[in-house]
Amino acid sequence: MKIVEYKRRATVIVLIVLLVFSFLGFLRIANQEVYANTNTSLYYTLGDPEYSVMQMNLQNGSAPETLAKQGAFFEPRAIAVDSEGGYIYYSARDRIYKMKQDTLQEVAQYDNPSGYVINEFALDASNHKLYFSDAYGDGSGTFFSRVLVLDLTNGSIDLLYDTPTDGFVFLFGLSVSHNGDYLYFQIRDLYGDSSIYRMDTGGLNVEEWISDIGNPIRAVVDPTTDELYFSDERMIRKASLSTGAVQSEPYYSGEHHISAIARDPSDGTIYFGISDNTFVISMYRVISSSEAELVVADIGRVNDMVIAEAPQPLTYTLEPIDDIKLPDLVEGYKPEDKWPRNILLRNTGAGTLRNVYASIDGPGKDAFILQQPYSPIETTTNMSIEAKNELAAGNYRATVTITADNMEPVSFQVTQEVHTYSIAPINDQTLTELVSGYASGTQETRSVEVVRTGTGIPRNVSANISGTNAEAFEITQPATTIVGESSSFTVKAKDELTSGLYTATITITADHIQPMSFQVTQTILPSTEARLGGLSIAEGTLTPSFDPDVMHYTAHVPHERDSITLAASTLHTQATYTVYNAEREIVTGPAALTVGKNLFEIHVTAEDGEATEIYVIEVTRAPSSNADIHSLSLKGITLNETVSADVYQYTATVPNGVAVTDLQVETVDMNASVSALTVNGALADNPIPLTVGSNRIEVTILAQDGVTEQTYTIIVTRVASDNVLLSSLDVNEGILSPTFDPSIYAYSIEVSHNTTSVSITPVVDHKNAKLKINGEPQASGAPIRIPLKVGTTNVLIEIEAENGIHSSTYTLAIQRAANSNAALEDLKLIGGTLSPVFAADQLTYDVAVPYSVSQVSVLATAYDPYAVLRMNGHIALSGEPSAPIELEVGSNMITVEVTAQDGMTVQEYQINVNRSKKSNNSNPPQRDKKEIPDDSPELFIDELRAQFQMVTELFRSYLRSIGIF
Repeated sequence: MKIVEYKRRATVIVLIVLLVFSFLGFLRIANQEVYANTNTSLYYTLGDPEYSVMQMNLQNGSAPETLAKQGAFFEPRAIAVDSEGGYIYYSARDRIYKMKQDTLQEVAQYDNPSGYVINEFALDASNHKLYFSDAYGDGSGTFFSRVLVLDLTNGSIDLLYDTPTDGFVFLFGLSVSHNGDYLYFQIRDLYGDSSIYRMDTGGLNVEEWISDIGNPIRAVVDPTTDELYFSDERMIRKASLSTGAVQSEPYYSGEHHISAIARDPSDGTIYFGISDNTFVISMYRVISSSEAELVVADIGRVNDMVIAEAPQPLTYTLEPIDDIKLPDLVEGYKPEDKWPRNILLRNTGAGTLRNVYASIDGPGKDAFILQQPYSPIETTTNMSIEAKNELAAGNYRATVTITADNMEPVSFQVTQEVHTYSIAPINDQTLTELVSGYASGTQETRSVEVVRTGTGIPRNVSANISGTNAEAFEITQPATTIVGESSSFTVKAKDELTSGLYTATITITADHIQPMSFQVTQTILPSTEARLGGLSIAEGTLTPSFDPDVMHYTAHVPHERDSITLAASTLHTQATYTVYNAEREIVTGPAALTVGKNLFEIHVTAEDGEATEIYVIEVTRAPSSNADIHSLSLKGITLNETVSADVYQYTATVPNGVAVTDLQVETVDMNASVSALTVNGALADNPIPLTVGSNRIEVTILAQDGVTEQTYTIIVTRVASDNVLLSSLDVNEGILSPTFDPSIYAYSIEVSHNTTSVSITPVVDHKNAKLKINGEPQASGAPIRIPLKVGTTNVLIEIEAENGIHSSTYTLAIQRAANSNAALEDLKLIGGTLSPVFAADQLTYDVAVPYSVSQVSVLATAYDPYAVLRMNGHIALSGEPSAPIELEVGSNMITVEVTAQDGMTVQEYQINVNRSKKSNNSNPPQRDKKEIPDDSPELFIDELRAQFQMVTELFRSYLRSIGIF
């Protein structure tokens, strides 16, 4: 048992030694060669004795730079670089440090909550996750490893995976897929069995991905091919992350144990480190599966390394500072008279300036107070410098130098001058006398000298004039800065001063100098000049042209000028003048003008009040030539155009009802008048009649001058009437229904049957309207006879308006009653004789016929041809024999019913035909008395005669129907 226990402990020791081999190194640069792409650097952590985070540029092979340094207890181990974000992460014991890649400023620290030592990193920068592994033991020979994640957005740390607690387990080769979905790590147990496991970062499910892989120590992911490179003793192997398949042939195989592996992200080249028995690592670059090229020899005791893009080298410069001259001071100045000068220090390099310090040197260094700038300087900061108090007059100069770590010193000079300031007194000045009205340029110009007597250069030198008569003088200015011994300026009286005594005070001022004042005096004597210097009228031209020595002028102005303004000026400004009109009234403004001549006088008095001159102006105003209208209108008519004096043509349209109007006109000039008024070329006067159609009205205005005329024309169009009404409608028979109203267009009347025609008389409302009755033109007011038929006779009365556009139609329905005559005009019995003789009002008749007459016909004629006849109920024709009517022996009643045209009046005529019986007498009768046998020739002849008579009547009736009888 003890042997087994000893073997177990020996195995543990061996594994611990291998682990130490994997993380320790010593820094030594030798035989460096350049293989990496532009700006690619090797970042690594060193153990004993440096305990540092290092960076070495693989492009130029420059000496490594220390990025951070820790102590022995906080030995840097894991390292990761986020080149895009610009941050470096490294671990020291149980703490993770985050610092800026360019300035190396530490920005954050994260502590492992368990306090366990952090061994490896796997950075997922795109998802802001930093995965790391730690390890711990329970003191009984059992060793454990864990996987945790640091959320870089909020600094939280979570446990993702813990190795089983029942064994001695190591976790190596922590890496993450390019999209952050999976973590990969190798687990090796006490007995040396190793597998690569995969964990999905979302669900934290762990599965054995690649088994029996040997003895891997480090691993790195190629995100472009989704492949995992891992070290296995003296080999580098490659596996597919998507399938878990391991390439059968090693990616690289060599003679030395591979303790570190890294990938160049710029070109995908795999780098690895091998260590000798002193744990010092040399780095190689893979050329082929069996060939590697030495890149850097003897880097040192390396714990971890990574290749990443490095920021450009930092520079440390400060913007140059111009020399400074502080504002001059006056001897005896007060502390509040001086101002500190702020100086801007601008960092123009990429690195932060640290340990910034300002020093001052030179002969005048003790005359200044220097305030130190703030350090460090990221971008800008300020410092200040000022003169000390109570400096004596003189010139003080010193040099200020700014220093900082890694920066060339920047120097500038500062100067302070302290002066005394004064000028010499100036005597009062009296200028040569002048006479009022003096010409410009004849006054004296006096030069005054300002003499400098102090040590300082007077600045902002100015000459200022004041006093009651200050405006009477003109002064120039001395030099603003008197650099030499003196400077001069001039003073003189202004032009056009009136008589009098003028005195003013001139004061010389300058910075730091007490004001220096003196008096200046000018005397002006009064003038005797009484002439005008100018004369004009704004509304015309004087004749002759103005001359101060010409006293009489004329001018002509148009009538529009009802006033003039006389503009005069005196040769001497202090002379005065007064304007009088013909009425000897003083004119102070525009002078009123009447038509014709207007006289004005200008009286001029000299400044001395004694000398005078009189100027006479005669202005003639022309009569008016204005023939313009002010207003123009026609009574009851609106013009289409706006009335204006310069509009000469107007138009208007009036309805037909407007037959007369009055012209109303007002002229602009009250003296103008209407000289002519015509309508369609003929002279006219109010009121003006208007005809249908165009009416040309012309009015001529004569101006006051009796010459100028202006004619204005108005074209008034009176539209034709659109009246299509009747004013009356009369009928000689019947009564109109409804009662006539021009706005009602449909009427009717009823007349008796005996009325065969009606006379109607329509009258149009407008005399020029056209009238038609039943399509035939008719004269308005003339009666027209309308023949009537029984029933309705329609009459159309059409009116066409004067304008030929509008029209209307009145309708008259005349209802003539039907005939009520149901009497017969004639009644005959063919084959017998009526008794009594027919009369229209006799309704019953008797007829006796012999036995031999066996049938008769009735010939009935109605008075009204439209009456309807029925014989024994059968329709019969008026005036035509009926069909034969069979007779019985004895009484035979024949009815003739007459129905009048009105369909209501009925009258019945009756004919009682009595047919005798057949005779039984055996004695032979006499010729005229004896009864004739049925078969006797006499009887035959009688029957034949009766038949012939009936046929004859029928024929006669036919002839009458065809118009022969």
